Amino acid sequence: YTVEFTLDFSRMKKMGVPEKVTPKEIKLISNGGEAVLSLDPATPRTKIKLKEDSWYSAEVWGSIYEKENCLIALTAPLYTKGETI
Repeated sequence: YTVEFTLDFSRMKKMGVPEKVTPKEIKLISNGGEAVLSLDPATPRTKIKLKEDSWYSAEVWGSIYEKENCLIALTAPLYTKGETI
């Protein structure tokens, strides 16, 4: 399967938030907090085989107001039930 992550900061612009958020890494996290994939936000599309009966979520890491290694965003988890996808 192909997974693709889309980063959209347009809502922040509409709210008047200064453009001081810089995404640097997208991580796919599995059970127990293990990073199973790391992507550059400039190329957020890849193929990966996900394990059955596992939880996954994505995290976006980068800088905020020049402070490095900040968690910028995360997704709700998804569960792969009964089959490898």
